[in-house]
Amino acid sequence: MADTAILEPLLCRLAILGAVAALSVTLLLLADRHVEPATVPRRLVRRMRWWSLHAPAVLAVGVALTLGSLAGLAVTHA
Repeated sequence: MADTAILEPLLCRLAILGAVAALSVTLLLLADRHVEPATVPRRLVRRMRWWSLHAPAVLAVGVALTLGSLAGLAVTHA
Protein backbone atom coordinates (compact mmCIF):
# COMPACT_ATOMS: atom_id res chain seq x y z
CA MET A 1 0.00 0.00 0.00
CA ALA A 2 2.82 2.41 0.82
CA ASP A 3 4.52 1.62 -2.47
CA THR A 4 1.41 2.65 -4.37
CA ALA A 5 1.36 6.02 -2.59
CA ILE A 6 4.94 6.63 -3.67
CA LEU A 7 4.80 5.19 -7.17
CA GLU A 8 1.55 6.76 -8.37
CA PRO A 9 2.67 10.44 -8.33
CA LEU A 10 6.08 9.49 -9.72
CA LEU A 11 4.63 7.52 -12.62
CA CYS A 12 2.09 10.28 -13.35
CA ARG A 13 4.86 12.86 -13.57
CA LEU A 14 6.99 10.62 -15.77
CA ALA A 15 4.05 10.01 -18.11
CA ILE A 16 3.43 13.75 -18.39
CA LEU A 17 7.13 14.42 -19.00
CA GLY A 18 7.26 11.81 -21.74
CA ALA A 19 4.10 13.13 -23.39
CA VAL A 20 5.40 16.71 -23.35
CA ALA A 21 8.74 15.57 -24.81
CA ALA A 22 7.03 13.60 -27.57
CA LEU A 23 4.72 16.50 -28.42
CA SER A 24 7.57 19.03 -28.42
CA VAL A 25 9.77 16.93 -30.66
CA THR A 26 6.87 16.26 -33.03
CA LEU A 27 6.26 19.99 -33.36
CA LEU A 28 9.99 20.56 -33.83
CA LEU A 29 10.13 17.98 -36.63
CA LEU A 30 7.17 19.63 -38.36
CA ALA A 31 8.80 23.04 -38.08
CA ASP A 32 12.10 21.62 -39.34
CA ARG A 33 10.45 20.53 -42.58
CA HIS A 34 9.10 24.01 -43.30
CA VAL A 35 12.11 26.15 -42.36
CA GLU A 36 14.69 26.94 -44.98
CA PRO A 37 18.28 26.90 -43.66
CA ALA A 38 19.04 30.15 -45.49
CA THR A 39 16.47 32.01 -43.36
CA VAL A 40 17.89 30.81 -40.02
CA PRO A 41 20.49 32.97 -38.22
CA ARG A 42 24.00 31.50 -38.35
CA ARG A 43 24.19 30.98 -34.60
CA LEU A 44 21.19 28.63 -34.72
CA VAL A 45 22.22 26.49 -37.70
CA ARG A 46 24.28 24.06 -35.60
CA ARG A 47 21.46 23.67 -33.09
CA MET A 48 18.98 23.07 -35.90
CA ARG A 49 21.26 20.41 -37.42
CA TRP A 50 21.69 18.70 -34.04
CA TRP A 51 17.94 18.52 -33.47
CA SER A 52 17.27 17.23 -36.96
CA LEU A 53 19.76 14.40 -36.34
CA HIS A 54 18.69 13.51 -32.78
CA ALA A 55 14.96 14.25 -32.81
CA PRO A 56 13.88 10.70 -33.76
CA ALA A 57 15.79 9.25 -30.80
CA VAL A 58 14.37 11.84 -28.40
CA LEU A 59 10.89 11.15 -29.77
CA ALA A 60 11.33 7.40 -29.25
CA VAL A 61 12.52 7.93 -25.67
CA GLY A 62 9.58 10.25 -24.93
CA VAL A 63 7.06 7.74 -26.27
CA ALA A 64 8.74 4.86 -24.42
CA LEU A 65 8.73 6.87 -21.19
CA THR A 66 5.06 7.69 -21.56
CA LEU A 67 4.01 4.13 -22.40
CA GLY A 68 6.19 2.64 -19.66
CA SER A 69 4.80 5.01 -17.06
CA LEU A 70 1.22 4.34 -18.11
CA ALA A 71 1.89 0.59 -17.92
CA GLY A 72 3.34 1.09 -14.44
CA LEU A 73 0.23 3.01 -13.41
CA ALA A 74 -1.96 0.20 -14.74
CA VAL A 75 0.00 -2.36 -12.71
CA THR A 76 -0.13 -0.16 -9.62
CA HIS A 77 -3.92 0.14 -9.84
CA ALA A 78 -4.54 -3.53 -10.66
